[in-house]
Amino acid sequence: MVRICCAFGCNEKFIKGRSVTFHCFPKDENRRKICENKLRRENFKVTNGSRICSNHFSEDCFDREKFGETWLKNFLMNI
Repeated sequence: MVRICCAFGCNEKFIKGRSVTFHCFPKDENRRKICENKLRRENFKVTNGSRICSNHFSEDCFDREKFGETWLKNFLMNI
Protein backbone atom coordinates (compact mmCIF):
# COMPACT_ATOMS: atom_id res chain seq x y z
CA MET A 1 0.00 0.00 0.00
CA VAL A 2 1.39 3.39 -1.00
CA ARG A 3 1.39 5.97 1.79
CA ILE A 4 0.93 9.58 0.76
CA CYS A 5 0.40 12.67 2.89
CA CYS A 6 -3.20 13.92 2.89
CA ALA A 7 -2.32 17.57 3.71
CA PHE A 8 -3.37 20.11 1.08
CA GLY A 9 -0.54 20.76 -1.37
CA CYS A 10 1.81 18.14 0.11
CA ASN A 11 3.24 15.56 -2.29
CA GLU A 12 5.27 13.47 0.16
CA LYS A 13 5.20 9.72 -0.39
CA PHE A 14 6.56 7.06 1.92
CA ILE A 15 9.94 5.77 0.85
CA LYS A 16 11.68 3.38 3.22
CA GLY A 17 14.86 4.77 4.71
CA ARG A 18 13.95 8.45 4.32
CA SER A 19 13.74 10.78 7.29
CA VAL A 20 10.11 11.73 6.56
CA THR A 21 7.73 9.67 8.70
CA PHE A 22 3.97 9.16 8.34
CA HIS A 23 1.46 9.24 11.17
CA CYS A 24 -2.15 8.22 11.83
CA PHE A 25 -4.78 10.67 12.99
CA PRO A 26 -6.13 10.64 16.55
CA LYS A 27 -8.86 8.12 17.30
CA ASP A 28 -10.64 10.59 19.60
CA GLU A 29 -13.49 12.10 17.57
CA ASN A 30 -13.01 15.68 18.83
CA ARG A 31 -9.26 15.72 18.21
CA ARG A 32 -9.74 14.10 14.81
CA LYS A 33 -12.26 16.82 13.82
CA ILE A 34 -9.78 19.57 14.83
CA CYS A 35 -7.14 17.93 12.64
CA GLU A 36 -9.55 17.64 9.70
CA ASN A 37 -10.24 21.37 9.93
CA LYS A 38 -6.52 22.19 10.01
CA LEU A 39 -6.01 20.28 6.76
CA ARG A 40 -8.00 22.94 4.86
CA ARG A 41 -9.40 20.41 2.40
CA GLU A 42 -13.00 20.87 1.37
CA ASN A 43 -15.22 17.81 1.88
CA PHE A 44 -12.32 15.70 3.19
CA LYS A 45 -13.02 13.10 5.85
CA VAL A 46 -10.13 11.43 7.69
CA THR A 47 -10.25 7.63 7.51
CA ASN A 48 -8.27 4.95 9.34
CA GLY A 49 -5.95 4.83 6.32
CA SER A 50 -5.30 8.59 6.19
CA ARG A 51 -1.74 9.64 7.04
CA ILE A 52 0.09 12.91 7.51
CA CYS A 53 3.83 13.33 7.11
CA SER A 54 6.29 14.62 9.68
CA ASN A 55 6.84 17.82 7.68
CA HIS A 56 3.66 19.23 9.25
CA PHE A 57 4.88 19.01 12.85
CA SER A 58 7.54 20.86 14.82
CA GLU A 59 10.54 18.84 15.99
CA ASP A 60 9.46 18.99 19.64
CA CYS A 61 6.29 17.02 18.78
CA PHE A 62 8.33 13.84 18.31
CA ASP A 63 9.77 11.21 20.62
CA ARG A 64 12.54 9.63 18.58
CA GLU A 65 13.88 7.41 21.37
CA LYS A 66 10.78 5.32 21.98
CA PHE A 67 11.44 1.77 20.78
CA GLY A 68 13.87 3.07 18.14
CA GLU A 69 11.00 4.54 16.11
CA THR A 70 9.55 8.03 15.67
CA TRP A 71 6.40 8.68 17.68
CA LEU A 72 4.22 11.76 18.03
CA LYS A 73 3.95 13.05 21.59
CA ASN A 74 1.00 15.27 20.79
CA PHE A 75 -0.92 15.57 17.57
CA LEU A 76 -0.84 19.33 16.93
CA MET A 77 -0.20 20.05 13.30
CA ASN A 78 1.64 23.15 12.13
CA ILE A 79 -0.25 23.31 8.84
